[in-house]
Amino acid sequence: MKKTSAQSSISSPKSEQDLALRQPLYVVVAHTLQKEIEQGKYTVGSVLPTEEMLVDRFQVSRHTIRQALRELKDQGLIQARAGIGTIVRTQPGKIWMMSGLNSLVDLLEFATETEMHILSTSTVTADRHLVKMIKCELGAKWLHMEILRCLPDQPRPLSFLKVYVQPKYAPKLKKLKHMREPIYAVLEREYGVRIAEVRQELTADSLDHDIAELVDATPGQAALSIIRHYYDSRGELVQIALGYYPSGRYTQTTRIHSKLDE
Repeated sequence: MKKTSAQSSISSPKSEQDLALRQPLYVVVAHTLQKEIEQGKYTVGSVLPTEEMLVDRFQVSRHTIRQALRELKDQGLIQARAGIGTIVRTQPGKIWMMSGLNSLVDLLEFATETEMHILSTSTVTADRHLVKMIKCELGAKWLHMEILRCLPDQPRPLSFLKVYVQPKYAPKLKKLKHMREPIYAVLEREYGVRIAEVRQELTADSLDHDIAELVDATPGQAALSIIRHYYDSRGELVQIALGYYPSGRYTQTTRIHSKLDE
């Protein structure tokens, strides 16, 4: 009974209600509150209704409300303040939707819609920790770049990047401070390097304290980590990029086609 009344209390078109019936209740509640924050019903700095009030509004259990609030907290939207309640920390950031990464053209299009701010550059030698993290050879030397990727119209960074490039390409890259193109495009233009293959791995992760602070998120917040290895036409590893995308800011979709013999 609670399930029916909870979903009927959320105003939405019939098609959205049908979708809600197939979702966990806490997701429906979290989505509704997120939309209300986005639309300005709850402004930044304002206090959300108490758990008791939300239980009464949505006609669900306190456990469901706490799950929904935890979801919003993981997205960095709200924060619990002792003696005050749950306050709105920020509005939902723009979530970048990508239709698929099936070619370098997709990566190029993605990069040109964002801004990259280079925080630091240094030369590093791969120790066992780095080998495990980026899957490179022990003792290899790399130009290490730390970068914030941002969307022009959003106050919070989209992601934090650790990029490793062969040091022979350092002279041009060390001069860069801001970019609106991928690093591999700079290598192609300045050094004639042709990237022939990119291998990508996606992993469910969480943000440590330092990265969370850089991207204005919560330590321990769920994140998507993406590591890409870039190979030139000779099969040589040219660049490695490791990106951390806090939950709620980035979505990557992939299309999988099936070819059936007729």
